[in-house]
Amino acid sequence: SSGINAEYGGFEYCLDQTVTGYVPVEKTYHLHRRRRWVRNRKRNPDIKQRAVQEKIREEAKEGWEYARLWGSKFRSKQRKIDLVRRRLWLRKMVTSNPDAEPIFT
Repeated sequence: SSGINAEYGGFEYCLDQTVTGYVPVEKTYHLHRRRRWVRNRKRNPDIKQRAVQEKIREEAKEGWEYARLWGSKFRSKQRKIDLVRRRLWLRKMVTSNPDAEPIFT
């Protein structure tokens, strides 16, 4: 359902309709005003979105890291701004001699 935004009196203002965007706060130099409508939206995941989410979960099991650029910090969760990914290599230290003393004490 649609409703009027009560904040700022329900209007948006701009200097020129063809060039600039509307803003919620009125200034003395604004020449145009329009009614601001807010649409309340509900997310309804369909089969296609569920398939995409399942694919993301499968890729997470494979072990990928994501980052904005190659010089950026890598993280395990993918974001929309990420442009690169690399394999996540997990290594575990194993002693060659089980009776040996630990090095890090």
